Amino acid sequence: AKYSHLFKAFSGLSSITEFSQMKLFVEDFMILENSVSETTGVLDEMLLKKDNISPFRFDCGTEDILVEVNRKLHNDLIDNNISHTYEENKGGHQWEYWQRYITDSLVFFNEYTSCFAT
Repeated sequence: AKYSHLFKAFSGLSSITEFSQMKLFVEDFMILENSVSETTGVLDEMLLKKDNISPFRFDCGTEDILVEVNRKLHNDLIDNNISHTYEENKGGHQWEYWQRYITDSLVFFNEYTSCFAT
């Protein structure tokens, strides 16, 4: 969302929606936190770009540790009238999920670019 002026569309799978959620995956989170200068959340960026945001989609597995924050983002986007596609699929925060559902993102991108057109 932050770089909508550079990308025709974007997609996320099992998305971290706030910087603080990185602590679920990073062992030395305090070191990481001290090394970054900006920690705005996904919704904050989308609200800033609301009038010029590129089309986007995101999905999350129903067994993913991040499913609740993805659901919250989806509902916040609805509340703020930001057009998007959100889907939930069976699976967790693991390679098997991403390998299976990455094709949904590729099909989505095909709608906005001719690089995959036949």
